[in-house]
Amino acid sequence: MYKKNHLLYLAAVATMVSCTAAGSVDSGKDAESLVPARLTVRINGLETKVNGDMGDSNVESASVYVFSSDGTLDGTATSAGNTVTVNCSQGVGKKVYVVVNKPLSSISSISSLQAATTSLSDNGQNQFVMTGSAENVEVLAKDNPTVNVDVTRFASKVSIGTITNSLKETGWKDKTFTVKGIYLINVPAGNYPLFADSYTPSLWQNKMAWESGCHEFTADKAINQNIALNAQGTFNRTYYCYPNPTGTDVNGGTFSPRKTRLVIEVQIDTRTFYYPITLASVERNTHYSITNLTITRLGSSDPDYPVNSGQITFDLTVKPWVPSNMNSITI
Repeated sequence: MYKKNHLLYLAAVATMVSCTAAGSVDSGKDAESLVPARLTVRINGLETKVNGDMGDSNVESASVYVFSSDGTLDGTATSAGNTVTVNCSQGVGKKVYVVVNKPLSSISSISSLQAATTSLSDNGQNQFVMTGSAENVEVLAKDNPTVNVDVTRFASKVSIGTITNSLKETGWKDKTFTVKGIYLINVPAGNYPLFADSYTPSLWQNKMAWESGCHEFTADKAINQNIALNAQGTFNRTYYCYPNPTGTDVNGGTFSPRKTRLVIEVQIDTRTFYYPITLASVERNTHYSITNLTITRLGSSDPDYPVNSGQITFDLTVKPWVPSNMNSITI
């Protein structure tokens, strides 16, 4: 009986040791990954209300999403400033995504975030959608780490400063010259993934001409400013659209993807003429600045058709919104 009980005791002890050892390995691993930690995210490229500058870098809300290396959501937080603190777990290989001025819901994984889209209508006065990310972030509870994330606007910016009336057409140059409106046409307006390397527009506004109901950022249709002959009018107008990756341009016909144009609509005497400026490439967070447009001849009868090169001259400067790696191009 003693021998039998002794053997049962040894078997029970062995079973307990085996279970405890296995359990200690798993518990240790889980415990390490679930150690509470705190990550501070500093967002570069923003202006806050505290700064008193309500410009196109203003932040109304900045949402930070921290994902574990397996793509599951580890922590999230939202702030109205450019520093956000997120409660998450300790670990390595974290991915940090930042979405500014675009509240999201039901984000539980990287795939659900990558499925989220943005449209031009998400933007408003002093409130532009911006995104940024950082990868391979290490979070250790004892360090209280900080990571810097650069964000850029999703929109593109197009501006025009002055327009010069240098008409030379006999019979027309002495007529009343009125800038009726300035607007963008062939405007990519939405359904773009927030985080993607390339975009295919599926929503367009002002297709080949101005359309009522277009986003306020795309048009000033009732300017009605006269410019005397050999005089210059100051406009300083700014417009916005989403990126346009269209490679091959077309004019007129049934609408299909084509290049974005800034159109100056001018009434000379009683006739309306259009002076479209085609933007060869429209990229996000890029400012296309036309300092001056000089008009020397009559324009096009259709806003989607270009005028001859001798009819208008202009200086176009392309530069990043964020002042780094300035790149100037004059056409």
